[in-house]
Parts: sequence; structure tokens; C-alpha cells
Amino acid sequence: MAITRTESFLQDAERYDFDRQLCWAKGSTWAQVDTDQDFWAYGNWANPVTRSIVSFAEGDVTVTRCDTDEEFCIELNRMAAWHATQESYMRIDPKEQHQSLWLGLGLKHLMASEAFATVI
Repeated sequence: MAITRTESFLQDAERYDFDRQLCWAKGSTWAQVDTDQDFWAYGNWANPVTRSIVSFAEGDVTVTRCDTDEEFCIELNRMAAWHATQESYMRIDPKEQHQSLWLGLGLKHLMASEAFATVI
């Protein structure tokens, strides 16, 4: 079991580059990880199949890869807890056809559809 992180810097990048490359690709299982802090220079994405998380902040890119589902869930819950300490929120917003991947990991409480359902 291991969690690995790689860091890099992308000059002149913006979050929409990641949206296009990760989430909009045909057949992609990547999901946006939405927060109220998102803007053109900040965003997060996660993939339950590869157990990967990408974070982008003003050119800084961190890719986190987890060996196990448990580690992947721990990382996402850790991120959500940090956002909560900042009086922010974090919600996973998967494509509808991939919601079962997230539910199977026990992450219903972090899903955007769950947050919306509890408001109504």
C-alpha cells in the first residue's frame, strides 16, 4: 500500500485545460471535485478507476495516486475535511453513468447529487 504524489508546474495553464483533458474525454471516468473556491486557476479532479487525484492551483499541479480503494477514500475524505476547516465545501460531481463507481467506494456523502438531494 502506498500513496504517491508528484508535483509539477504548468505555465499559462488554467483549470479548463484539465476539464477538457480529464473529464470531457470520451469514456473518461474522471470527475470534477467541486469546491466553492474553484475558479480558472484552481480545481480538483478524481478518478475512482485509477485511484488518482489531480489538484491544480495557479500553475502548481499535484497528482496523487493511491494503491488501494481505502487509501483513495482516505485522501478524498481528508481533502473534504480540510475544506470544511476553511468554511468551504467539497463535492464529487461524476457523470451520471459513473455514479455507481463512487457509491461502490462508500463515498455517497461526498457526491454532489447527495448534497443536492439533502437540500431539497
